[in-house]
Amino acid sequence: MERLYNYIHQIQQLYAGDNWLDESFIKKLKNENNDTAFVQPIPGVHSVAEIVWHVIYWRNTLIKNMEGDLGYRDRTVDELNFLSNKTLQEKGWDDLISQLEASQQKLIGLLDKQTDDFLDTFYRENDTYDYLVSGIIQHDSYHLGQIGLVQKMLLVQQSQP
Repeated sequence: MERLYNYIHQIQQLYAGDNWLDESFIKKLKNENNDTAFVQPIPGVHSVAEIVWHVIYWRNTLIKNMEGDLGYRDRTVDELNFLSNKTLQEKGWDDLISQLEASQQKLIGLLDKQTDDFLDTFYRENDTYDYLVSGIIQHDSYHLGQIGLVQKMLLVQQSQP
């Protein structure tokens, strides 16, 4: 259970903190709201809400795979990978945060029931769950940094006359 425990620990740290980066989704998103989360700093750059949705989608892809729905990604990636700001605004920021939290609880709950042997299981040709779980951690890390950059860009814009 050493590998699995390490992955669970990393997912928890990325979500709630106490990691070497001293960053987490909770810390980065605590001051976001309906007025700030949907703002794109420049055309073509995703808003915080769009990035959060994208993270939720890929976490849900892992969850669906673990639940046996191996075709979820292929059926939904074109439609759900990135939702428009308009669609996300209709959902609202609080709903997005609730979905992120739900994905965290579900993912940890499912991983907690597994052993390291699960990580060596192939979910598709040439790809194991080890690859997918570690990929989600890398994906979360990347987009956590991206959220920070978007927030910094918006802060700089607000401070300019």
